[in-house]
Amino acid sequence: MDKTNQALQKIDAVYRTGPSLLTQQVAVRNTAANDLNTVNSVISGDDTLSTGEISNLDGLMDQYKANFVTAVQAAQSADEMNQALADFHTNLIKISNQHTKYNLVHQLQQSATDTMTAIENDPTLSASSEQE
Repeated sequence: MDKTNQALQKIDAVYRTGPSLLTQQVAVRNTAANDLNTVNSVISGDDTLSTGEISNLDGLMDQYKANFVTAVQAAQSADEMNQALADFHTNLIKISNQHTKYNLVHQLQQSATDTMTAIENDPTLSASSEQE
């Protein structure tokens, strides 16, 4: 009987009941909301983005948020909720990557403008040299 009790105690120590599904759902939603707010504040604070770029990124955030909410509502286990959160984080990385691409394009455009201005203002170049 002692060995049975010891075995049951070992099992109980490993397999404890976790928080309720509702508690876990609230936790993953709060985590996702905080992470989304962080990404949103970075995007909204970037004054180099065009209206179209902001609109595109906002659309992606809305889409990914809706997908996350649907997945969490359908989740029947903590594993499914954690997967929904992991998928959401993957999508936030996609948004961040797109934001970085926009910034790189802006940097290239600015570099090209600066180079053209320097060429146009260089008194040592002739008109034919400038066009090359």
